[in-house]
Amino acid sequence: MKIGVIWIDAHGDFNTPQTSFSGILAGMPVAVLAGLAGPRWRDAAGQMAVIPTDRILIAGGRDLDNQEESLLRATAATVLDGDKARRLVPFAEAVNELASRCDLLYLHLDLDVLDPELVPSASTPAPLGLDIKTVSAMMSAAYDTGAVAATSFSSLNPGGGNLGQRSISTALAIIERATAAWSATPTLNVAGA
Repeated sequence: MKIGVIWIDAHGDFNTPQTSFSGILAGMPVAVLAGLAGPRWRDAAGQMAVIPTDRILIAGGRDLDNQEESLLRATAATVLDGDKARRLVPFAEAVNELASRCDLLYLHLDLDVLDPELVPSASTPAPLGLDIKTVSAMMSAAYDTGAVAATSFSSLNPGGGNLGQRSISTALAIIERATAAWSATPTLNVAGA
């Protein structure tokens, strides 16, 4: 079964221990999925096979480390920066192309892809982020393929009083819009998956 990954994030999350300035694991998950780092982490997570980079779409990135960006550009991954993702058509085309080559898609949303005003308690904010309507439309484009089998959300920091509440409200708005689109798509038949 061919699985594709759609990673919507302000960051590439494509560092390895060799390219990372900080050494923080949170900056490495896509590289780990692709088999470029962390074999023990994949084993611990039960990931039996790596995801080939030609089945990875990273969208919304605008805060990449230099070495991370070089590594990413040396692979077959599709990368749409924040401006291209914001226009939606290139994103929808990339999603449809990926879905045409995969049996299932995994959709990940890191809330730091949004403008920091919308998620003020985010631990890794990046300026010039996307808005709720755009991110919801991006997720809807993925769900419209009928191939999304799982969705994950990250970077919701509910602490910080009013800042945390604003972040929670933004996350809920996206979840409500996006899951409405997901529930409207045909049910996947993943028997034997």
